[in-house]
Amino acid sequence: MTDGTSMLSEDFRIGYTAGIQKVLNEVETQSQLRAHAGFSETNFTIGVLNSFLIVYVFGAFPQHFWMLYIIEAFILIPMKYKELLEQKPLSGKYFFLDYCWCMNFCGVFALILFSLNITRESEGFHKNLFLASYGAACGPLLGAAFVLPFVSLLFHSFGTMCDLFIHIYPPMLVYTLRWNADEILKAWPNVFDLNYVVNFFPTEETKTTFFGMLGGNTIFGNTIVLYFMWLFPYLYWINKIGMKLPRSNAKGDKTTYDTVFHSIMRKGLCISMGNVLWKRPIEESKRQVATNDFEWRDLYAYLVFHAVGFFASLLILAYPCYKSKTLHGTLLLLLGVVCSWRGAIRYTYYSTEMYVKMVQNVLDEKETSSSKSGLLVDETSPLLGE
Repeated sequence: MTDGTSMLSEDFRIGYTAGIQKVLNEVETQSQLRAHAGFSETNFTIGVLNSFLIVYVFGAFPQHFWMLYIIEAFILIPMKYKELLEQKPLSGKYFFLDYCWCMNFCGVFALILFSLNITRESEGFHKNLFLASYGAACGPLLGAAFVLPFVSLLFHSFGTMCDLFIHIYPPMLVYTLRWNADEILKAWPNVFDLNYVVNFFPTEETKTTFFGMLGGNTIFGNTIVLYFMWLFPYLYWINKIGMKLPRSNAKGDKTTYDTVFHSIMRKGLCISMGNVLWKRPIEESKRQVATNDFEWRDLYAYLVFHAVGFFASLLILAYPCYKSKTLHGTLLLLLGVVCSWRGAIRYTYYSTEMYVKMVQNVLDEKETSSSKSGLLVDETSPLLGE
């Protein structure tokens, strides 16, 4: 009996040591993954200071905020592209064709044109671009920031900060252009001309031309025109190329690329959409998720939802921002709170729940292996708790 007890004790000692080592290995692996993702004291400090800088310039120097937007764009967007390009197992470089990214590219391009006085004589171009930008920034981009869970304040992650940048910076920028126009005109008289009679919906005055009857010279109409200027080329690309990207091509090239559509479908939308809209068996939806081989009807349903969200955001968010400086500022403040809360949830997970789950997984494995070998679990083991 003594020999048997000693043997069991030795087995437990060996198993206990192996369990501890496995936990340590898992912690080290996670630490390396977090470090590779930019989790470091330096990146965290830079992220915090940059956030302070953005808020400070927005409040103290709104007339120069557009310059900070360009500078931040030239720093963060290339870093995000590098991250997406190196993303595994599917490269995400084609994410840049999504609506939110394209609107930011247009914004940066327009500000550069204005600052260089390239389109100085084209007052109509300036006006219509400003109106379209106002609607896009305070409608779809602001709305996306509220509903997309990955738009959060993670100071250490330049990629995540860039996701935040393209969604929250544009509505902050047009806030300054709309409500601090006098300061901007005084500081940059040769760059901006914002003395426009701004109308959100078409009026009798704006309907004097065919373009005006279509909604031109208004925020609502110009934003819709800009949306369709993005949508039609995107439709052609996603139909001809995009739907096939996450699969190996006929030449045997194993390098595959992701799209925003495929990424969202894999995160649960395929199963939900298949169940609610098509009554598709869940096993078939899971097969599509595993193979990135989604149905065309899913794509068109996704684009319809995208369009509905676009129009709803113009009415629910952009119009209140147009009507009231207070409402515009309140929505920006509320969005800051939401993004900060999401970041806090992620940091809490990193510091507590993630490691608890790792330890629990090891304990579950040890208990399973002990049961299979006929050994009893030592309830007084420090690893299991008292």
